[in-house]
Amino acid sequence: MLSTRAQRPRTPVADPAAIVADPAAIVAENRLLGQPAPTAPDMVRVGDITYLPLIERGWCDLATWRDACSRRVMGWHLFAQMPTELVLTALEQALTLRQPAPGLVIHTDRGSQYTSAACRARLT
Repeated sequence: MLSTRAQRPRTPVADPAAIVADPAAIVAENRLLGQPAPTAPDMVRVGDITYLPLIERGWCDLATWRDACSRRVMGWHLFAQMPTELVLTALEQALTLRQPAPGLVIHTDRGSQYTSAACRARLT
């Protein structure tokens, strides 16, 4: 029996072979592991992509950047696909809203959008 409900897309797991194939895609260490929660805004920002179901059929991708202390969404962007530009557009919105001081810690998953050279360059 075929299901009429659209299947939810699954988030890919980082493939170590893909990192070897693209040396520019560097996966950073988890600097938040074992650390206390941030006690002030602009210490840590968290980036994530989630899938949103569409009324008709299919999915849309939502990229967000959130302050880890206040939990405020600082930037977001919707798109039908997940290119690097999805997270960069949301990041630009977050940086326009509030410019953090040097030393800001960025935490994301290990997706190719975040490990791309373009994303790393902009974060630097």
